Amino acid sequence: MSEAGPLRVMGGLNDVRRTRQGFAVAADGSRIHADTVVNAVSVAPDRVPPAAAPLVRSLVEASAATAHPHGGLRVRRESSRLVADGGSQECFYALGDMTFGSLFITAAIPVIVKLAREIARELVTP
Repeated sequence: MSEAGPLRVMGGLNDVRRTRQGFAVAADGSRIHADTVVNAVSVAPDRVPPAAAPLVRSLVEASAATAHPHGGLRVRRESSRLVADGGSQECFYALGDMTFGSLFITAAIPVIVKLAREIARELVTP
């Protein structure tokens, strides 16, 4: 699609505004019209919310968690449990931005709610 013309990948996005027939896009130093705009931006690999930084640092320093090379903390995809020294932690879980190296969440809130329910169910099941 890129070679044929209907798909254009751009960086440096500055502004997207809805128009009557699509979108006005300012990116890469130019302005274009687009029928559809897809946001393919990911969070920065080193992004840790400032308020969470001390907790994350202490978990890694205590070997209770492992930093993921692509950002956040390593988690088991099937359980959201933190991973340290190659094994799952029995009592530490992570959700949201802290898992973005292991999990790519595109519809964050619904996915986080689903994962939180699964974790809660696991915690109360003997």
